[in-house]
Amino acid sequence: MTQSDQYLDPMISRRLLDPSETVDIEARSDDAVVLVTQKRIAVVSHPDRVDLNIPFDGLRRIQFDIERRRPAVLVIVPEHPTDPPQVLSIPPEQYEVVGQALAIVGQRLYRRPQGTSGPADTDMDAVGDDGQVFGG
Repeated sequence: MTQSDQYLDPMISRRLLDPSETVDIEARSDDAVVLVTQKRIAVVSHPDRVDLNIPFDGLRRIQFDIERRRPAVLVIVPEHPTDPPQVLSIPPEQYEVVGQALAIVGQRLYRRPQGTSGPADTDMDAVGDDGQVFGG
């Protein structure tokens, strides 16, 4: 049993989620649980404390760093400054689950650009600061 096993109480999931919402992925860090649903990402570190609970539109960045001979680090950065970023140490036995979570989050972010509900813009042209066009 990992330390984070003690933190996820089934009641927390019920309090966080809409009645029709289900947990797609539950990944464990050394000291918290990351929940991914069809609507949100949440981080719970204690039974009575939800560290982060944001819809995908509120997610600015997510990053997973893996280094040799060290635990991986998952960084979740919300768009709004009042939502604290989360920096989580991920043990090697959770890499696969976190990878699945990242794939789900990435697909949902792609489909739901911030502030819109339509598909993402797939125009690969990018314009640099000096007006130079890259791509296309």
